[in-house]
Amino acid sequence: MWAKYVTLSVMTEMSSPKLRDAGSFSNALREARVRRGMTQGQLADLSGISRRTIIRWENADVSPWVPELASVIEALRLSSEEVEELTMTLTSNRAKREFDPARTGRLALLLKLARNRSGLSHAALAQHFDCDPTTVRRWESGRLSPSPSEIDKLFEVLQISDGELSGLMSDSLMPPKSEVELITAIESVLAPKDGSDIRLFDAKFLRLLDFPTVTENKRWQAHVHGAYAWKLMARHRHREAVHHAENAKQLFEECRKPGDRALLAVDILLARCHSGASKVRGPKLAIRILDGLDKRPLDWQLLSHRMDVYSEIYTRTGAFTRALAYSDRALASAKNSGPKVVKLLSFNRARIHLAEGKPDDALGAIVGLSDSTPLINALEAHSLFEIHNSLEKKQEAQHWSSLAVRISRQLALDHSFFEEFLWSQPFLETW
Repeated sequence: MWAKYVTLSVMTEMSSPKLRDAGSFSNALREARVRRGMTQGQLADLSGISRRTIIRWENADVSPWVPELASVIEALRLSSEEVEELTMTLTSNRAKREFDPARTGRLALLLKLARNRSGLSHAALAQHFDCDPTTVRRWESGRLSPSPSEIDKLFEVLQISDGELSGLMSDSLMPPKSEVELITAIESVLAPKDGSDIRLFDAKFLRLLDFPTVTENKRWQAHVHGAYAWKLMARHRHREAVHHAENAKQLFEECRKPGDRALLAVDILLARCHSGASKVRGPKLAIRILDGLDKRPLDWQLLSHRMDVYSEIYTRTGAFTRALAYSDRALASAKNSGPKVVKLLSFNRARIHLAEGKPDDALGAIVGLSDSTPLINALEAHSLFEIHNSLEKKQEAQHWSSLAVRISRQLALDHSFFEEFLWSQPFLETW
């Protein structure tokens, strides 16, 4: 707890109004603004800091809170050299040593991501602190820092782990220089194998989207948004997944190529995201998207996954006969895509039988258990545990459960990963 306090207290200390930065800082800030051709009002609009505050800074009447200064630096789009030049004018030695906009931003981002993950609104979180929702918004924007005691309570309420904090502070992701490096980075976020907390995928995806090499390439952005949507969907955060899938679709359309397979794949992904976003409207939207692919040039693998999404939708709505019919079509198409896809889809067919209360049929539906990767082994083990547990075969169920847990520990996956991952795993093979 003490280590966490020391790390996070930097955020509070940096925002202390006791830092008196006069004269040279005010001149440096004014010069930076003028170089960008901005008025004080324009800078205020872009940074979210009031014009009156900026005037007082430039008049050396008051020193900045560092999170507010970070917002101004971002609005001015200063280079790293310019940031260093500006911060060197801060008269407080502590301010010079501890000023780190990236650290401030990452901590604020962690709070926002954790709140979204917990499903709490700004107002609901504010009730825990007897404060106004605006205060929570300012914490998440980095313009206001919670006190050390508030930080401890935020970690407790939002269930933020120390591992998340240290992971967010590290620079494990490097700016990709090629599409191959981008895909490698995406894969490392989707299924980390280095023992890192897999709940960090939010921050890591957003950091990927922040790298200049990605922001300057629409197709790279689309790949990141699509992978992020898939991960959110696998975590049952369907509304957020829809948002990122739609971003991916728009970006692919803006840089589309004739017969672009990625654009077709993201349509299927968007349908899957919609299917879980709401109980009534979601499935209808998903089916409309899938129906719209009737005349599109789908290869066998994309066609099999399209049929699989149909089967998932109808399973959720309890229309098992229709779900099984689409599952038959998915498996028939998958035979032209290789045994691995067939095996993956057979597990989804088994889940249909489980949902309709027929574990014997579920066990009989699974094919191709011999040739599997370690990750799929873990997923298979979890499914086989569910099936044998439903059959009341306790010894076999215990065996598969133990295997799933053992492999998950090796891959640094939490237990909930399996249940969330199963339906969506076949699509990752396409993506």
